[in-house]
Amino acid sequence: ACRACRTVLQRDAVEWMEQLGPEGFPERSCVVTSLPDWSELKKGQKVSLKHYLDWFQKAVQFIFHCCQQGTLVIFLQTDIMTGGQWIDKAALICKEADAAGQILLWHKITFDPDAVEMPRRGASADYSHLLCFIKPRRHGHGRQCDGRSAGSAFDARCSVPDLLPRGRKVYAQGMGTEALSRILRWVVAQTDVQVVIDPFCGRGTVLALANELGVAALGVDVDAACVKAAERLDILKLRAADSMHPVAYYLQRAADGRGKKSKSEMCQMKDTTSTELQIKKTGQFLNSLEASEGF
Repeated sequence: ACRACRTVLQRDAVEWMEQLGPEGFPERSCVVTSLPDWSELKKGQKVSLKHYLDWFQKAVQFIFHCCQQGTLVIFLQTDIMTGGQWIDKAALICKEADAAGQILLWHKITFDPDAVEMPRRGASADYSHLLCFIKPRRHGHGRQCDGRSAGSAFDARCSVPDLLPRGRKVYAQGMGTEALSRILRWVVAQTDVQVVIDPFCGRGTVLALANELGVAALGVDVDAACVKAAERLDILKLRAADSMHPVAYYLQRAADGRGKKSKSEMCQMKDTTSTELQIKKTGQFLNSLEASEGF
């Protein structure tokens, strides 16, 4: 794994994207992400469903806004049901995509094979949407064209199956490694991507899988514990684990239940959340790409 090519920032992702300015994400990048669920966003605070949906749509808008023409954007999202209302996240994303001039290349489904024909439980669907968008490049007379070279059409007929087993996850609401690995391999085969960006990286599944393929990765997460986990995640150890989750997951759960962190840890968290420091770190990451990859 290309561990040296992984950078993780502790920031609020929406604020971070807003501060990137008109240039947004770099060229030859690809976005692969999963926006937090309502249950994750409202932990420790009161967040109404309306507030969550407004935040969700705003976050999607910023992701599309930061993408250059020809950049692939891939979302993995799970629908929820609350108060008798089904929240279709794929529909929410497609609405914002249309407004941003993005086109949907493909729509796939990930699931747990063991859940087939089992009664549905909980507030979340037993499957997740995988959606891939692109903002077409235009060359002369408004013609759309995408791909590795000018004039070639981007092949939307993705050979990856429409139904994908999730595979192992770093935590219960994490992203399945098997499905994501197949998608990232397709991205690498179809594009000249040099960096994979996950603005809501959680514990780093996307970043580690990108590194496994020799691609640099940039992640952002607001939670200090997630940032540390994302920096350290070893995808080979995760795959070799006997359980669905790695041992580190269970150790972290036990540690989380032992109470509040010490003052020294809190001070360290405050230091790492410095806006200036994180902006500088972003710049250093992109500069290192330019120097080492001809980016």
